Amino acid sequence: MEQASFWQGDDLSCWSHGQHGFQYFPTLTVSLAASANETIKLIVSPRQYLRLVSDRERYSAGQFSPDYDCYRVSISPSDSGMYFSYIVFLFNV
Repeated sequence: MEQASFWQGDDLSCWSHGQHGFQYFPTLTVSLAASANETIKLIVSPRQYLRLVSDRERYSAGQFSPDYDCYRVSISPSDSGMYFSYIVFLFNV
């Protein structure tokens, strides 16, 4: 796996079922301007920006073994910045 193509979302990173390599990836901090004197910091862990891929995506990428779980970076560049694909579930207990 070439590092640049992985971070661009082109390659997969795969681990044996039950083994996760999240500890090998950095936590990302994104600072956003909230006002002239304030910023909002988003702290994004690898569990949030690495997306488990479907079996169909694995097979099309050449990763045929059913013994592995494969992940892809879920951050995409755009002309106006970057795009995070992230879903938040809030539960009121």
